Amino acid sequence: MAILQPVAYVGNPKLTHLNFNKWGKEIELQYKNVYPLIKDVMRKRGHKWIVDYTDMFSHDEYIYIDKAHVSPNGNLIIAKQIYKDIKPYLE
Repeated sequence: MAILQPVAYVGNPKLTHLNFNKWGKEIELQYKNVYPLIKDVMRKRGHKWIVDYTDMFSHDEYIYIDKAHVSPNGNLIIAKQIYKDIKPYLE
């Protein structure tokens, strides 16, 4: 199983507590340009073994502690989803 991981630049996470100016615009542009290409390839090829978690944190809760790392509640959200996704393969 492969996971297209969430990052703060993709989706609609709550980010008002972070200062993105210190990280620069270049990396943001890379994610915003490359992730849609990856999603398009995933859709066209229909690979069921690749899952898209990029919108996993798109709700009204602080999860990111920087542009890529998340708080314990973010880790729990991801862990529960990974378990849900791999459980059918374990049965």
